[in-house]
Amino acid sequence: MKTVTKGDRRKQARFPQNLRVSITPLPDIGAKKTKGTAISGSIHNMSQGGLCVITPRALEKSSVLRCEIAIGEAPIKISTLMQVRWTERQKLHPEKFLSGLSFLL
Repeated sequence: MKTVTKGDRRKQARFPQNLRVSITPLPDIGAKKTKGTAISGSIHNMSQGGLCVITPRALEKSSVLRCEIAIGEAPIKISTLMQVRWTERQKLHPEKFLSGLSFLL
């Protein structure tokens, strides 16, 4: 069930998902500001190298994020560090944003 588009240069297969994710931007090294406010989103698809997420606001390109992925109704979440590779406004739902995140761990 690989998601591929014409001219796609992706390294890994994408798999559609419908999982919740909590995204917390981390401060830059040496910044006085503490970590940012968590953003709730959903995972559109995932691969071995990263995720495509849907959020109510744009994520800053190259920023490092702490992501907590909820697996179904289980009382646990998987935590990981990710980096924003790209963000764009959704075409069909312009009030939401798609972002590509790559795993750092």
